[in-house]
Amino acid sequence: MPIALLVTNLPPYVALVLATAGLAWKKRARILVYGCAILIFFHVLFIILALRFQDAMLQVSEIPTAVTQFFLTLPFMLWIVFAYWERIISMGQDKPARQEEPQSAESETNN
Repeated sequence: MPIALLVTNLPPYVALVLATAGLAWKKRARILVYGCAILIFFHVLFIILALRFQDAMLQVSEIPTAVTQFFLTLPFMLWIVFAYWERIISMGQDKPARQEEPQSAESETNN
């Protein structure tokens, strides 16, 4: 299993966060710390699981492929969630309903 390939996703994450426009420096630092901590945790977890279950995972080729795809996309998923969470949430909120204008007394008498 290509462990070296999977644990090299930290530099793209850092580059994406640093290149994201519109982030305050405190938020940028918080995003870097949280994201790097999550990536490092998953790196350690992957290495432990890969060494422990290497023989079993090599017999079923779908498992290493799925794990590889997950780890290759993880920095991009973290970047999107951490950097754009407010925008994502605001897109899902309903816009306030447009209030109907009250009809004038003149138009009511015409009906």
